[in-house]
Amino acid sequence: MLNTSYYELENGQKLEILTPGFHNTDAGPDFLNARIRLDGTTWAGNIEIHTSATDWYKHKHQQDLKYDNIILHVVYEDDVPIKRNNEELITTLCVKNCFDEKLFSRYKELLASSLWIPCEKNLSGINQNLMNIWNK
Repeated sequence: MLNTSYYELENGQKLEILTPGFHNTDAGPDFLNARIRLDGTTWAGNIEIHTSATDWYKHKHQQDLKYDNIILHVVYEDDVPIKRNNEELITTLCVKNCFDEKLFSRYKELLASSLWIPCEKNLSGINQNLMNIWNK
């Protein structure tokens, strides 16, 4: 499950997320001023999140120095290694096996929805008492 801050990476390294930092609502990395511990060494920097590692290249992060201080790349699909400008590999946490596949499928459906409220066709299945609480 993803409810822990301790992970073993695919390469065997031990990762501990000390703090994810602050969500960046501007241009640049997704989370700023994060701290992680990787095999006992503490790192400070930024975290980037993508569905697929190849999104790094689709978004042209390799050409933007704001992304050169990424200390952790969190992905659903780890389909390509990501490197800094100096060719050093960026640590990647693949979360594909950390939650139910149905959750990711629902996420993709919501993103692809053309409805004004992407989840509106699911509203009828929500308990009326819960809806009343939300409306207050």
